[in-house]
Amino acid sequence: MAQISEELMGRDGSVPHTEAGKIGKAMLIVGWPRTEGPVTARKINEKYEKCRVYVRPETEKGDLT
Repeated sequence: MAQISEELMGRDGSVPHTEAGKIGKAMLIVGWPRTEGPVTARKINEKYEKCRVYVRPETEKGDLT
């Protein structure tokens, strides 16, 4: 959530709980599965520390949408 809030929405600081819920639901609706729990061993953790990660879904060959 922090990455989306900061990099896409241009906000600083912590994400309000209500906004995090809305963003999370939107990610699931568009098909991005979420990790079971917080992760700590990915490159993203260097900037955002322990967090849940939404994973880009597999797309068909040549499909960039």
